[in-house]
Amino acid sequence: GRFQIGKESQEKVGQGFMDLKAARETTKDFFYNFPEEGTYLGKVEIQEDNLPSDNRFYFITEASKKIKVLLVDGHPGISAFSSETFYLSLSLSPTTSEVSPIQSSLAVKVVTVDEFFREKLDDFSVVFLANVGKVTSSLTGRLTGFVREGRGVVFSLGDNVNPQEYNLVFGDLLPAELIEVKGKAKGEKELKTIGFQDFAHPVLKVFGRGKEGDLTRASFYRYFATRVKPSAKIVLGLAGDIPLLIEGELPYPGAGKVFLFTSTLDRDWNNLPAKPVFLPLLQRMVDYMALCTSRGEPGSAFLVGEEIRYELGPGALPSSVEIINTLRGKSFP
Repeated sequence: GRFQIGKESQEKVGQGFMDLKAARETTKDFFYNFPEEGTYLGKVEIQEDNLPSDNRFYFITEASKKIKVLLVDGHPGISAFSSETFYLSLSLSPTTSEVSPIQSSLAVKVVTVDEFFREKLDDFSVVFLANVGKVTSSLTGRLTGFVREGRGVVFSLGDNVNPQEYNLVFGDLLPAELIEVKGKAKGEKELKTIGFQDFAHPVLKVFGRGKEGDLTRASFYRYFATRVKPSAKIVLGLAGDIPLLIEGELPYPGAGKVFLFTSTLDRDWNNLPAKPVFLPLLQRMVDYMALCTSRGEPGSAFLVGEEIRYELGPGALPSSVEIINTLRGKSFP
């Protein structure tokens, strides 16, 4: 297959080989670093065969600024290594010349809970709350507004979390009700491994294809028991039908995604951050939430014949609507 992309020149940026049987599906990854921001046309094609009508797929994509991620550290520690966000920040921030395409598109900032209220959230696409114990209605208000604007929030838990306070203060923002901590902090520990993976979910599809590592190699010995809400879905679960990664969303048009990770994102309650699979898992989560944000915006790509729905804000309805091709200077009523 060949992959072309460009503003006008349709520069060929990659090609490769794959074994594609009749009536079957396969996946081939191509990566491209855009030279500048803007709208790009793209085309994927395979060699000619007896059915030429399905040999090409045209698409449009937006090259935007880096995805900004805000990490709220609930336990900063006396050193960077001992902080709650050490492994999380390391997995999302490029530290060497050999970085993944997703990683190189991210810009990460770590703040305390107090510093969070001084941040301008418009600059960020995703917020992580890592073992935050200081929860208030003001925090809930900022996060709820953030999600209603189509952005993503991830809650990870730990020793600082009071389940009753979380349920009361965060309420509908959480995709599950927190019940209690399970597992011993000291002495002989009962280790649990991942027993359920929803490979149909966009975050885990790459793992289902046998790429990026094996999540079942991680061990967990402490986690929060939860009661998953009817509108939420379990993406990852520990053996014994124990929810580990839960996805939810607010009941508002265009709202973003909320993830709840029922263990820690450092090594206090599990060894997942020490496994190679931790890095692609976190990067896929961020990429998924940022992509869900962009899909709701005008300028998204649609297939021919696909129904387009766009929610108009308050005020008078427009008398007419135009679709504008900004690349070619054409408009269509």
